[in-house]
Amino acid sequence: MITNSLFREICHKSFTKTAAAFSKFISAPITIDALQLRKIKINEFVLRNSQEKIVNLYTPITGNFNGFAFFSAFEKDAYHLCDKVLNRKKNGTCELADIEISVLSETTNVLVGNYLTHFSHLLHTGVLFHKTSIIDCEKPDIIVMKAYSDLTKSLPEEAILINTILQYEEISMYLTYLFDHDSINYQILKLIA
Repeated sequence: MITNSLFREICHKSFTKTAAAFSKFISAPITIDALQLRKIKINEFVLRNSQEKIVNLYTPITGNFNGFAFFSAFEKDAYHLCDKVLNRKKNGTCELADIEISVLSETTNVLVGNYLTHFSHLLHTGVLFHKTSIIDCEKPDIIVMKAYSDLTKSLPEEAILINTILQYEEISMYLTYLFDHDSINYQILKLIA
């Protein structure tokens, strides 16, 4: 199913619509880079291959099937995004206080909400909801370790990993989704039939 061109097209179109909505949100062009789809075992999930601290927001997804969304960026990129949204001069953000956390939470809301709307529509499934984001600023492996309990409670052993990078100027923002493999596979089979 992972190599299914229909599923790849659904993911790509959903990210394209998400990038367009986010471009409007920050009044700047956004590009999509490196769509990655693969089946993984939850205990093998790696958010990023880096030991550098990242700012990450993750949110549970519920509805016709369960999943999780992760929005992450290196600290400097998260700060630069806050500068853009808050109309600050470049390098004006140097910490994550309440206003910056609010900006990143709203960014996650825009990105995840738009993706789920288009993804569920193209999959012909019911609405998918996302809950309040949990923010963390740590090394990626520590973030996954903290989220692992939630992941294993909500997802079976095998999941679909959907990952892309959104680019704005020199900022790279990573969107990663994990969904129940069997539920996604069932939806794709229904579409093909």
